[in-house]
Amino acid sequence: LVAANDIHLISLTDSLVEQSIDVSMSDFGMKFNSTIVSHTVNGYFDGDGQLVVDLIGYNFLFFERFGLDIWLNKTARDHGPYADQGAQTFRFTFDVKEKRAVDVIELLPNSDWEFPTINEAFKARLYCYAYGYDFKHFPADPHGATGFASMAVLKYNMCGSMVGGSSGKPKMREHMSFARP
Repeated sequence: LVAANDIHLISLTDSLVEQSIDVSMSDFGMKFNSTIVSHTVNGYFDGDGQLVVDLIGYNFLFFERFGLDIWLNKTARDHGPYADQGAQTFRFTFDVKEKRAVDVIELLPNSDWEFPTINEAFKARLYCYAYGYDFKHFPADPHGATGFASMAVLKYNMCGSMVGGSSGKPKMREHMSFARP
């Protein structure tokens, strides 16, 4: 959980907080100062020894978005208070020796995905691809499905030049097809 502007680096061997780093999101161009983390995509040390952490977070209390009163009501899902809000993907870069954030950028603008997974062989290492469940997948056909019917399992390119074109959509946003029963 990222709250009150603190990032807590937690040891995976004993679950103890090893250090905290204060991060003011607005210092990095964000319109808010903190985020509620729902899932970590991956984390690794780059070639400069900096810790890079990719995560999915929200700038609102996202659990309310998934309440049955919203999910069971198509009008509330498509036009209610959370219709224009969604998950954001961030890449945090930390200098752990100096205990400071070096950079925070939003990856994959206009995506709204959760439940990220990567190839297990790349955990804690530089990686390029992540897969997840996108809540607002916009297929090539603009007259296609909307709402729940537009959800899809997607593959994202997390390596350099992530955003393509003027649309701001991820450069690689492949729809993963599954056979129907």
